[in-house]
Amino acid sequence: MVLSNSWYLKEIPDLSNATSLEELDLHGCESLLELTSTIGNATKLKRCKLSDCFLLKELPSSMGRLINLQELDLMSTGLKELEKLSSCSRLKILDLSWTLIGLVLINWICLGV
Repeated sequence: MVLSNSWYLKEIPDLSNATSLEELDLHGCESLLELTSTIGNATKLKRCKLSDCFLLKELPSSMGRLINLQELDLMSTGLKELEKLSSCSRLKILDLSWTLIGLVLINWICLGV
């Protein structure tokens, strides 16, 4: 599902029945405030592009059910944490550039934590 650059999109539709969805591209949806908790039903999702969703501050806990997720692009989002992704064991590509998460990780590395 490609909804990229939908500048006025504030929320995405219910994904309860999107069990076969493999890609969700929301890149550049600058007004997106949140992802639906039903995103966890898209268990075949492999790629999720959320870059430049500046107002997106958190991911729903249901993201942890995305066991086939391989690529997650969070560049230039308002996210501050990633704890909800601990079950995404197939994740190969994770872009955290230009996020506060990246700053926290850099601080941990600099402090030797």
